[in-house]
Amino acid sequence: MKFSVLVVLMSLATIFCSTAMASDVPEQLAELAAEANPEVSMLQHQVDALKEQEKTSVMWQDPVFSVAYSNMPLSNLSLGHHPMSGIELVLKQTFPFPGKNDRRRAVAAAQVDVQRCELEELKGQLRGKIKQFYWKLVLVKRLREIRKKHITEVDYLLETVKAEYASGEANQQDILKLGVLKEKLTDEIDDFTQKERELTATINSVLHRDLDMPIETADEIPLVKSAVTLNQLTERAEKERELLKAWKKRTELERLAADKEGHEKYPDITVWTGYRFREEAGLDEGEDFLSVGVSVPIPVDYKGRYEAKKGIHLANARASQEKYKSLLDGVSVDIETSLSKWERNYKKALTYSERLIPDAEATLEAALSAWQVGRTEFSSLYHAELQLLNFEETVAVARAQTVLMSLEIELLAGEPPVTEDEDKS
Repeated sequence: MKFSVLVVLMSLATIFCSTAMASDVPEQLAELAAEANPEVSMLQHQVDALKEQEKTSVMWQDPVFSVAYSNMPLSNLSLGHHPMSGIELVLKQTFPFPGKNDRRRAVAAAQVDVQRCELEELKGQLRGKIKQFYWKLVLVKRLREIRKKHITEVDYLLETVKAEYASGEANQQDILKLGVLKEKLTDEIDDFTQKERELTATINSVLHRDLDMPIETADEIPLVKSAVTLNQLTERAEKERELLKAWKKRTELERLAADKEGHEKYPDITVWTGYRFREEAGLDEGEDFLSVGVSVPIPVDYKGRYEAKKGIHLANARASQEKYKSLLDGVSVDIETSLSKWERNYKKALTYSERLIPDAEATLEAALSAWQVGRTEFSSLYHAELQLLNFEETVAVARAQTVLMSLEIELLAGEPPVTEDEDKS
């Protein structure tokens, strides 16, 4: 009876102490990571650069103005000595073939879309990873608290065994065995502390801040149940996952580039106009001349060169399309794997919490009572304590896995999955 009261008091003390300090919210940390991480800033700058490039893709060539002192006889270089001589002013402007600029603009805009999808994918991955690291940190702290609780329980058992030993009812090896167990559990506390430091540094690194900045976490790990199917998640990934969107847009980009190259073979048109100032020369009255002309480059091998470029982009489009299919298959497999782990750990957490742990507590209580009256061996008491420790840690890990797998599916599908029966007890 004393043992049960001790466990209840320790549990109440743990709850009271843990709720005294407000915890960081994983969603807020996730948004902070999406804003503060340098890699996000790098991709954002690349998007901005591509936007500027989109503007330059449709700029016309500058007009060309020229002045010529034209057709002067070598015998006299001044005006008025030959009817063909004069000062000629010429203005030229090259116009892109109709449709070229529209296609160039479409390619540049598609490049921006691809880069923007990659930026959003990175943000989503950072958000998801931060939340995963957060709940892993919660799990580490929870496992450490379980160990501390069982160290206290072992202390109680140790004092009980010492009292029995003093009356000649227990063996010294039982005391030594419990002492070794206590030392082992105490030493493992340092392992959890080291893991906490590691996860804290990882989170702060993604947030781009001091690595030792403390992170206050939730006290308990919720038990999350899935309410979606594999097909629903796969369909959602096709629509929402930025990585898949990027490869779809990359396929479209290559097709637009192929269309652009197919149109680039058509020559640009140059229009020019000239005005010649003339002086009277002999019988010629020296009337000024006006000239207007159009010129186009001669398309020598235009077709072969640009058709080859078009073929390259079409091949790249097919490759991107196959990459998309491959990624979708991989995402589907990963979703199914995470979903099966999620469902299994949900059932495990319920089974251990509702049946195995109560049975293990009753077994430990019964073993202690039986040992005190000499009706069972010390090994039964010792193993009952270890079994209860193992079961409580199993529940903590299983509950954490339901959260982590839901977050993994959020990463894979591009948005949080539908859940139900969230339990934070």
